[in-house]
Amino acid sequence: MAKKRKCSLQVPSDDGKRTLYGTAAQLHYIAENGGWDAFMEKTASDAAKLAVKHAFREMDKAKFKVTSNKKRKSS
Repeated sequence: MAKKRKCSLQVPSDDGKRTLYGTAAQLHYIAENGGWDAFMEKTASDAAKLAVKHAFREMDKAKFKVTSNKKRKSS
């Protein structure tokens, strides 16, 4: 019976002959994508874009009531 890996994160190694799992996969992926600073910048940027997209989608759902431009008379 094959040993089942606990971590679902997998990346191919540089030589392509092995598959890296878990923390090794994470470190390899970050290194391949410009290092920690570039990885964090991209992650933060993606999160901000997603949050803004969600906020605008929620705003589009709002039902606004059209009112006339007449001003109220003050008493």
